Amino acid sequence: MTDTIHDEPAERQLLPAEHVVDFGYISPARIERARRVHGVTHLGPASADHSAQAKAGPGFGKPAFTIDWDNEQAICPREATSVSWTKLNIKNYTHLQARFAEADCRAC
Repeated sequence: MTDTIHDEPAERQLLPAEHVVDFGYISPARIERARRVHGVTHLGPASADHSAQAKAGPGFGKPAFTIDWDNEQAICPREATSVSWTKLNIKNYTHLQARFAEADCRAC
């Protein structure tokens, strides 16, 4: 729904600079589209991280990474920058996948 919520007011130039949403309406793809298409910043909690890295404990979960939307890069807690950024369409959802160089990740 956030696409529709932004698209309709944009036609009348009534968009806010920031849009506060709950975790059901926030995802990397929605954050990216709101910023790219309308210049709107989404604010709200991200959904829980159920990845293997977050469950294992010694690695870093998704919230530990900084996203540089303008340059399409992720930055890890140790300041390594991703080497690729891919959009994946799975079950009608767009997922963003950032990959890091093996040498950058080996120490962690």
